[in-house]
Amino acid sequence: MWNLRKNVSNCLTVYIQIMKKLTKLSLFLIIFSIAIGLSAQDRTSSLKGSVIDTLNKVPLSNAVILVLRKKDSVMVKFTRSDKAGGFEIKNLSAGQHIVLVSYPNYADYTDIVDLENGKIHELGKVPVITKARLLEEVIVKCKATGKCDPYERRYHRIQGR
Repeated sequence: MWNLRKNVSNCLTVYIQIMKKLTKLSLFLIIFSIAIGLSAQDRTSSLKGSVIDTLNKVPLSNAVILVLRKKDSVMVKFTRSDKAGGFEIKNLSAGQHIVLVSYPNYADYTDIVDLENGKIHELGKVPVITKARLLEEVIVKCKATGKCDPYERRYHRIQGR
């Protein structure tokens, strides 16, 4: 009987020592996990802005905003603009990225941004223009000869016509 009490007492002592070590270990793991989580938040960047129509100065809701890695053009994240045209993309890695904004019947907007650790990169108002307006500004009109080929005009000038 005495040996049984001694064995139980020894087992309880060992159990208490193991529990103390496990408590210290779990406390260490919790603190370590929190520290890793906090440092991971410092390593991420955010991208913020709003999409507006350049002609009417109105916000565009549901525009698609894509973030691509510059080195290989792989999509990292995407979002859509809210009703006020605003957007925010969080948890982006630092480095150079391509931002692509797309909206139906509008020309795509692209920009290269250099994101820094733990900072919010503010794009401000992202101007997008309708495709019709963009084409209107690109059309070349000829008055003199009716021909719009610049090489043709250069040839006529050399020939003395």
